Amino acid sequence: MSHHVRYALAAFYLSLFLFGYGAPVRAQIYEEAGKKHSWFSFSRPAKDNPTDQMIHAEALLKERQLRRAERAFRSLVLTWPSSPEAPMAQWALARILDQRGKYEDAFDAYQKLMEKYPARFPDHDRVLTRQFEIATQIMNKRRGGFFFGGFEAPERAIPFFEKIVRNAPRSPIAPEAQFLIGEAHEKNYEYELAVVAYSAVLHRYPLSDFAEPAAFARARSLNTLSENYPNDRQAIEEAWAGIMVFLRSFPQSEFSDEAVTIRDRLLKRKAQATYEIARYYDRIAKRPQAAKVSYQQFLEQFPQSPWSDSARERVAALATTSSPDKELPDEQAE
Repeated sequence: MSHHVRYALAAFYLSLFLFGYGAPVRAQIYEEAGKKHSWFSFSRPAKDNPTDQMIHAEALLKERQLRRAERAFRSLVLTWPSSPEAPMAQWALARILDQRGKYEDAFDAYQKLMEKYPARFPDHDRVLTRQFEIATQIMNKRRGGFFFGGFEAPERAIPFFEKIVRNAPRSPIAPEAQFLIGEAHEKNYEYELAVVAYSAVLHRYPLSDFAEPAAFARARSLNTLSENYPNDRQAIEEAWAGIMVFLRSFPQSEFSDEAVTIRDRLLKRKAQATYEIARYYDRIAKRPQAAKVSYQQFLEQFPQSPWSDSARERVAALATTSSPDKELPDEQAE
């Protein structure tokens, strides 16, 4: 055996002797050191460990000293966030904020519970239900001066509902939360965003109870957009498609009467827009052949519109005209 091999073996046996190879290994229990607080810290816990701090906070809560209990639970979570007591301390903190009427702070505290301790706090449904109640309350709360009755600000609830949907997209609460996002946008006159939110209900939750009202609300928002932009033919066509899809999908809907009213109004607007194209060729562009074809197409689509008689008269008059259409500059041709 060479001296190099003897040296390696000697080093190996020496390491066994020094580090106790074969000796029982003592399990080390992980103990969280905790956050270091400065001497003036407002979040310094009253006790030296999370167990005693939890007992201290619960005693304050039992005595109905809510402000002090709130600080005690908050100190525990901030100082020992990975301790076994932290999830229940976060839950207690959220409940105290809720009881004190600090609803938005309570929502945020519930949210931290869902984000930081999803596997260590099993009662997710209870948290989601309370978050939904708070978000709905925020949406319906009137704000502003007392003498003028206040005003609603539904858009403030949107980020709260969005967090609920992200927390549990497959929960029973999620379809309604997604629908209320659309309703809040619609009430805030953000019709494009309302259409997107309502469409998400139809895409993600087509079998839910909110699919039908979402389909109608989507069509209604598209119709409002078309009214806001009366010269945008694409907007009219999208509104028409939305209302027709709704009527075919939900023929027995409670919204049917209103939907039919919207459909009839859109049909009249579509007829007028189509008639105006033919009239443009006839009166403005002076293209009789194009005008005659446009009037005929108009009559095929809308034989009973308020402009149908006028269109028939022009078709008869143009039938005797044999002059060819004059060429238009590219920017005027349609």
